[in-house]
Amino acid sequence: MVSSQNLAQKLNLLFESNPLVTIEWDLDFRVVAWNRAATQIFGYTKEEAIGRHAAELIISRELRDLVDNIFQSLLQQTGGSNSINENI
Repeated sequence: MVSSQNLAQKLNLLFESNPLVTIEWDLDFRVVAWNRAATQIFGYTKEEAIGRHAAELIISRELRDLVDNIFQSLLQQTGGSNSINENI
């Protein structure tokens, strides 16, 4: 039987060693978890990233208003879709 402490250690190891960027943020879009791949891609250490808003770290200034509108739609569950695919 796997203890909850063992399980937590295994999950943390998987999170940290994942070659894909893995970021967890709270409902205010502040980073609560940041893996090594995120550090390699975005250049911020885990300590620099934790607690900062996602927009400050991964979204260019030119796109922040657009992305903020998308975040708000997600939170309010008012979604929608945009597509350049003429078949949709």
